[in-house]
Amino acid sequence: MMKHSLLSILCASLCAFPTFAQNINPTVEVTNTYEGNLMEIHKPQQVMALPDSLMHFNLDFNYSVFESPYKGAYEFKPYAMNMKPQPDAYTGKMLYVRAGAGYSLHPELTLVYSPQLKGKYQMSVYDNMRSYFGSYRNIQEDLKHTSGTFDGHDFSNRFGADGRVDWSKSILTYDVGFSTIAAKDTLIKHSYNAVDVAARFRSNNDSEQYFYYDGCLSMSLGKDVFTSHFPSIRNDQNISENIISFNGSFGPVMNYVRRILFDVNMTMAYYGDMLNASVGSMSITPKYQFDKNRWTFSLGGKISYITKSDDTDMPGNIKMFQNDSQVFYPDIHISYDAIRSYLTLYGYVTGGDHINTYRSVLSNYHFFNPMASYGANAMLDNTQEKINFAAGVKGNVATRFQYDLKAGYAFVDKGMFDKVCRNIMSNGGSGREYCPGVIFANYKSFYSQLLFAWNSRNVTVDGDMHYQTTKFEHTENNMFKPSALTGDIRVLYNWNNRIYAGVNCAFASSRRGYIEKVMTVVPATIPAYTDLGLSAEYQFSRKMSFWVNGGNLLNQNIQRHPFEPNSGIYFTAGICLNL
Repeated sequence: MMKHSLLSILCASLCAFPTFAQNINPTVEVTNTYEGNLMEIHKPQQVMALPDSLMHFNLDFNYSVFESPYKGAYEFKPYAMNMKPQPDAYTGKMLYVRAGAGYSLHPELTLVYSPQLKGKYQMSVYDNMRSYFGSYRNIQEDLKHTSGTFDGHDFSNRFGADGRVDWSKSILTYDVGFSTIAAKDTLIKHSYNAVDVAARFRSNNDSEQYFYYDGCLSMSLGKDVFTSHFPSIRNDQNISENIISFNGSFGPVMNYVRRILFDVNMTMAYYGDMLNASVGSMSITPKYQFDKNRWTFSLGGKISYITKSDDTDMPGNIKMFQNDSQVFYPDIHISYDAIRSYLTLYGYVTGGDHINTYRSVLSNYHFFNPMASYGANAMLDNTQEKINFAAGVKGNVATRFQYDLKAGYAFVDKGMFDKVCRNIMSNGGSGREYCPGVIFANYKSFYSQLLFAWNSRNVTVDGDMHYQTTKFEHTENNMFKPSALTGDIRVLYNWNNRIYAGVNCAFASSRRGYIEKVMTVVPATIPAYTDLGLSAEYQFSRKMSFWVNGGNLLNQNIQRHPFEPNSGIYFTAGICLNL
């Protein structure tokens, strides 16, 4: 069960974006990582203002959380069970199909086909679709009660091909895909499509001394055709976005315990149609890494630079991407093996710049309305993590229970938060007169995180919990803080490798903020929620399984973003084939 490995097709889809690079496991194979899941467990969209580096799952569990581009009103996250796509014993071919639908309607499909190839070549063709079509609850002005429903949809799909070529001391991987995000509610209708291309070339050398290299070049050409009913009656617009990115690490490995590396990261984003802007981020991080007795050191510093145009975004004539770089950031990681293989103490001090591209914002929130920034704030900006320092402890007890507990503090400029604008063109009468969007603000935050897992023959438990405080540098009138406490706990029972039953619980504390009224703003609170789910699977044979799961069984108004709840209790059932 702890092999919750993910469909490489979705990992590749993330890698095709500007964040493809340093954290990819170089031992991942194309065909043997298509380890499918036989049921879905819906997890909360962790609406955290902290940068990703504060919430990275770094336990060595051979475990990873499925970070798909699908993060709309429903969050689909696979939870691997037992069946795995495997090459046929005689032909080497592999066909994996996972399909399901349910009440309310949210069909889903995962398909992977890997043909038999000889020698050093491997490749797969894939498609991954998650969707919801139906009614959404209409949240009222108090953010607590509902009044009727409205029709909408939330659709995410990616199809393409990826592959791998192995040489004696180097590996080439590539991914070519087409991604779609489509979403519709009463204020916005998106149709975003993008072509993604990525190639990665890295060393694969087990010598004591060699030159290490690992570089990835990726490109995304995307366009969003959207209709907004905010702030006017109807506004049809297009936003085009071209992103080119290179991420790499290079340097001499002097022996098994010492090496000098230079990390290089560059991202350029160009905008057209409604927007007229360009931005680029470049950094180089020299670092010296070595082990000494029980200590492990990675000592470095990042030199970063941001370049941007002086153009403005069309809505409101406000400049985008104007936050500058701090130029220098620390990059120091130290750990100490207090009890070898069982207990490790660690700490780090880091920082850096992050470009919030249009695609990254839309992928995180499918109902993001670009017009919500009209005349008020920049639609997109750069986030600067000035400094982030933390200390923690991780380890395991008798190899069954594993944990990672850390706490830290971060100072961030232009972090991204949810905001709410009043639709001045509406006639009132429902919460849909309020338009959710994003806003950027400076803040500092104390945070802590606990990650844990228990694995026995029949029972597996794993989860993560986050706590954070958020203190703004200046008072912001129409934005919401992230939840102080969020978490996700999952339990799976395995009977004789044939029947599986699971329980999962995702939760988040309330969120405080402000919404606009006529000529003023008033405080508001997004209620806390608990998303309880049940899952079951019956493995009929090695090649076929039937699964069912249900979510939001407490029938709560779950708002991961203001005024955007789900539709209530849902059930999904399907089949998984491994041919």
